[in-house]
Amino acid sequence: MDHQDNWRLLDRERPGEAEILPWKPFQRIFWFNFVLFGPVIAVLLVVVNSASGGSFRDAFLLENLIPGLVVLLLSSVGMSLFAANLYRQSWNRRAKWLIRLANEPDLLG
Repeated sequence: MDHQDNWRLLDRERPGEAEILPWKPFQRIFWFNFVLFGPVIAVLLVVVNSASGGSFRDAFLLENLIPGLVVLLLSSVGMSLFAANLYRQSWNRRAKWLIRLANEPDLLG
């Protein structure tokens, strides 16, 4: 997130280093991760189902479709929020440190 090109991907100018950011700039990171994690988690669920002896009969699929989609959706949203939050926390932690350093220059010794 340090390079200007990374911020262009988010359709935003690079903010100041000591600017604490809300969630809005990280929405694109969330949606990118959501689209990425969805198929990956779906494949993992199919692999786990196959490894546990599950079948792919029509009745089985229809019976477990809604719970499977709920697990997929919740997992994808959770992982996407976690990843976007890591970016946000990292940026804001550094911004808070820079603000504190500007107010207390003797912190470095």
